[in-house]
Amino acid sequence: MKKTLSSSSSSLRPVWRKRVAQLCCLIACFLMMAAVALQKDHSLWGVWNLNPVAADSQPVLSERGDTLVINTTLLTPDVRGYGGTTPLEMKILEGRIVQVAPLPNAESPGFFDRLAQAGLWQSWDGLTPAEAASLQVDAVSGATYSSRAVLQNVAAAAQYAASSSRISGGSAWAEAWSSPEVWLALVVVILGAVVPLFVRSRKYRIVQLVLNVAVLGCWTGFFLSYGLMVGWMSGGVQWSAALVPVLLLLVAFVYPLFGRHNHYCTWLCPFGSLQALCGMASYRHVALGRRTLQVLTWVRRILWGVLMLLMWSGVAFGWMDYELFSSFMLSSAPMIVVVLGGVVFVLSFFVDRPYCRFVCPTGTLFKVSQNQF
Repeated sequence: MKKTLSSSSSSLRPVWRKRVAQLCCLIACFLMMAAVALQKDHSLWGVWNLNPVAADSQPVLSERGDTLVINTTLLTPDVRGYGGTTPLEMKILEGRIVQVAPLPNAESPGFFDRLAQAGLWQSWDGLTPAEAASLQVDAVSGATYSSRAVLQNVAAAAQYAASSSRISGGSAWAEAWSSPEVWLALVVVILGAVVPLFVRSRKYRIVQLVLNVAVLGCWTGFFLSYGLMVGWMSGGVQWSAALVPVLLLLVAFVYPLFGRHNHYCTWLCPFGSLQALCGMASYRHVALGRRTLQVLTWVRRILWGVLMLLMWSGVAFGWMDYELFSSFMLSSAPMIVVVLGGVVFVLSFFVDRPYCRFVCPTGTLFKVSQNQF
């Protein structure tokens, strides 16, 4: 009896040691990303600001000649788009709005290019602040959270000009969940997070991958990326607008603690799903030798290390806007991202998930957090 208990206890030790090691790696990843956020934006979770002078230098109200300028940086610190806050300037001349323009922000440039192409910035030209505050403007498809954050900033600026009141926090939830695309994305994420725990079916896997590509990739643009995670780390999370990506984040970082390694990459990432579908549709696969696989794996590790060092040193953060996840958004993604996404798409018919296995910095971060670097 004692021997049986002893052997059972000893068999549990490696499991607990593995879990503790994973937890330590997860904490280490959190600290590494916190260091990046502090280096990039000099703030953490929107609570600790190490550069208060910069924030105080942005007055809400100022005058430029005869033009009244309202800056929403301090008006809407909790209004966030997909990657961070989206402050803007509203210029008012003789009681009417003459221009609404974005200020520097953490959003992907592609999202704001899409807003400009849709003519969103001209929606309030010529209106009085009261008219702008009551104007109903639809969010721009493909840049939903960015445009909704802009709409809330405009409402805040218009109401400030009209009556010095701010938008109510409760409206953010109503606006964020008024679109059917958000609900559909939530359903797809829940399916991908729960069903594979109980169902092992190739047919279902194909259905889930197609839903990921169509809904999370092409329609709503929900995915995890370095830009998103660094934005949250520095500015905090606006829960009303981020429930879906928060669920994705939990799957990516928490599931591995319970033995579900790479669940996000395998079952929910839209770009990974596209590569997997291409591989399933092809009968011609290139068999990579063991030596080649080792070299490519080390290339991925070295690339990740170099990119992290560049961010820690404050040299380069712009590469985060060029992760290939945004290649689904053909009208707003940088051309180089679309081209590289197309190259990976074609290559995926011959090599199993090439970007996921040999390049992806975000996926490498997940592996580090899982103690599988």
